[in-house]
Amino acid sequence: MVLPAANAREAAVVEGVCVFGMKSLNEVMALVNGAQTFAPTTVDIGEVFRQSSNYNVDFREVRGQQAAKRALEVAAAGSHNMLMM
Repeated sequence: MVLPAANAREAAVVEGVCVFGMKSLNEVMALVNGAQTFAPTTVDIGEVFRQSSNYNVDFREVRGQQAAKRALEVAAAGSHNMLMM
């Protein structure tokens, strides 16, 4: 899988997928044509989970918006995504 370098670590947590984070289209072409070798992106899944469990914001700081907060809590409890516009 070829992704922008900024997103490679996020995608590398999926087991069985070889992820290459590229900085430019020239790098992608070099990879595809075999002109240059690149190492796949690897991550320590345990470290990713440790970092993602540290939050510096809390719902206690939000005043009002009870329906929005409840929707976020339900989505988080079910491991669902949420898009707020």
